[in-house]
Amino acid sequence: MGDLSRRGFIGRGIAGVAGAGACLCGVGGCATFSKIGDTPPLAAAAYRRQQNTLVIDLARAPELRQVGGSAKIVAAGVILARVGEKAFVAAALRCTHRGVELEYDHDEKVFECASLGDSEYRLDGTNIDGPATRPLQVFRTSLVGDKLTVKLGG
Repeated sequence: MGDLSRRGFIGRGIAGVAGAGACLCGVGGCATFSKIGDTPPLAAAAYRRQQNTLVIDLARAPELRQVGGSAKIVAAGVILARVGEKAFVAAALRCTHRGVELEYDHDEKVFECASLGDSEYRLDGTNIDGPATRPLQVFRTSLVGDKLTVKLGG
C-alpha cells in the first residue's frame, strides 16, 4: 500500500465519512439527519386553521382520499392518516425521541419514526417499540361530509 502522507490520510478519512453518510441515507433514509420524512405535505389550499382547530377539505386533499393515505401539515406539526373509510387519526408530526418526522404504516396500523431508531406508536399514541419512552400526542378528529376537523387542544 505504501506510505500515506498526512494529507492523504485526512483525505481518505473524509471520503470514508462521506461514503458512510451516503450508505446510511440509503439504508435508513436521510431523515436521520434531516429529520424530514417522506409523508407528503398537504397543500395549503386544502386546509385552514382557526385558532386551535384545523379544518381539512378532503376534496382538496388527494393524499387522504384512499384508506391508508397520509399527509402532514408542517406548520401545525400534525400528521394525518386515513385509517378507515370514515376514520382518521391526527397526531403530533414529530417522534418524542429525537424530533424526527413520523410516517404512517397502514399495514401495521402504526406511526413510525423516519429515523434509524425506528420508534413506533399505536394509533392511540402509545409507544410500542424503539428508543422513544414518551407517548405521542394524538388529537381528536371529527368528519362531517368532506370536512375533517382536528382539535389541536387549548
